[in-house]
Amino acid sequence: MADDWSGFQDLYVQTAREYIKSLNDSLLKLEKDPQNNEAIEEIFRSSHSLKSQSAVMKYNNTAYLCHTIEDIFYEIRKKRMQLKPEIADLLFTAFDSLKKAINLIEKEKKDANHADIIENLKKLTGVKTEGAGKSIKVDEEKSIQSQAVEPTLPVIKSNAVSEKTNIDDKTQIIQLKIIPVNVEKIDEVLNIIGEILIQRIRLSNMLKKIESNEIKDFFSQMEKNLDHLQRLIMKMRTLPIRFAFDFLPRAARDLGRKQGKEIDVVIEGDNLELDRTIVERLEEPLVHLLRNSVDHGIEKKGIIKVKALREGEFATILIEDTGRGIDWQKISQITNIPLSEKNKLKDALFSGISTSEKVTEVSGRGVGLNAVKKNVEGFNGSIDVISESGKGTTFILKFPLTLAIIKTLLVESGGEHFVIPTGVIERTLEIDNSLIKKNADQEVFVLEEEDIPLIKLSEKLNLKNKKEVSKTQNNQTLTVVVKIREEKIGLAVDKIIEVADTLLKPVPDILKGNNMFFGTTILSDGKSALIINPEGILKKGGGGNE
Repeated sequence: MADDWSGFQDLYVQTAREYIKSLNDSLLKLEKDPQNNEAIEEIFRSSHSLKSQSAVMKYNNTAYLCHTIEDIFYEIRKKRMQLKPEIADLLFTAFDSLKKAINLIEKEKKDANHADIIENLKKLTGVKTEGAGKSIKVDEEKSIQSQAVEPTLPVIKSNAVSEKTNIDDKTQIIQLKIIPVNVEKIDEVLNIIGEILIQRIRLSNMLKKIESNEIKDFFSQMEKNLDHLQRLIMKMRTLPIRFAFDFLPRAARDLGRKQGKEIDVVIEGDNLELDRTIVERLEEPLVHLLRNSVDHGIEKKGIIKVKALREGEFATILIEDTGRGIDWQKISQITNIPLSEKNKLKDALFSGISTSEKVTEVSGRGVGLNAVKKNVEGFNGSIDVISESGKGTTFILKFPLTLAIIKTLLVESGGEHFVIPTGVIERTLEIDNSLIKKNADQEVFVLEEEDIPLIKLSEKLNLKNKKEVSKTQNNQTLTVVVKIREEKIGLAVDKIIEVADTLLKPVPDILKGNNMFFGTTILSDGKSALIINPEGILKKGGGGNE
């Protein structure tokens, strides 16, 4: 039992990925500052630790590669070797090989073959590494890195007691604080919570007909407990967005070297937590946008800033570069769309057209931004772009913090029910109809000295054949004011029903690609309702051209 570590496979994979991230991050720092001793020590420690843990798990090929990297940085520590660009390139290739190995180990529980990369590293650097535990060093120094070590897994804690030691039981038995749980089990629990939420709304409506304070107090306490349980389950589904951002500095470095460009990546807000599904699917759109900035935006040297922030129930990611910006004039010429029609030009940009005069292995075929749009919309998100020629480009990705449950406002318009995420709602109010004016064929009203576009939801959604009652008997219009970044719009509705937690479900296939909705939900009466995407409403004619 003492030698059987197979039960720690998941923990090994998790810690291995952390070590590989540390290797990449530290080598990026070292490239910029070859005298950064802290980065040298970090690479040395991480490669040594991953070597030891791989050896314990019997993944000796991976341990051998880690030991080779360790020996290289032993020489660099001793000032007997310099980190030349060709060595750095090969080390990054080695880190990629380690990443692929860990993926293979996770899926198939078998090691990868690193023989070619190991031999290339040894030939280029002159190290004499042999296997996972042997090295021949110039000074024959007796140290942990030059001896055949008895490897251990220092971060892996077990209740198992070794039969080979007489260490006190208090230091021997360490309780596990983390246990692996299959994500599917969490999703199954969340689906049950969603059904309970629907039943809670039904029960709440039933209790309105009952006069028992005791039952109502009991229900109120049950609601609090359910809300707490829901928050805990939702928290279990989230991951810090840094898991989607970690690869960006390395990817920008590799793309920049291929094109002779110097690219710096600045990341902000990477501690924002999002739904696991979103974090896992963000890599592909971020890769396309990074390539776009490197290939089309930045010319010789520049900065790509990636920022994540929370806006109510939504997350926003800004990808901003200091490049030459988008040539809207050229897009206008290609598409015959007037420059004044900025929203239509943006739609054309994301439809797959290309303004590049050359095709490279990175980009230029006109499919990248179209792929980004489809990918982001696939998890109920949206994409926008702000760019001015010669002043850089900012891509804006926006999506719900979770793909499971959000708080919404249930409204009625044109005889149909819709829900609006509360995270974007600024206020609800009744507007005197005499204060609604026309401005360039768009109805507006004044709120705190600001002109706000007014959109009648029933008209916007082509519900004109339904009974329209948005103008009440006292000659006022019931309005939900929503804010999208710095822009506000008023949504005229017929009735505001209630605020409730809403279980998010995908939009029907027939509505996919329609940015005015980003999901559906089931109401307490069993009927479905569309979830309004206010940003999509705004783009489709609420606020005019940008």
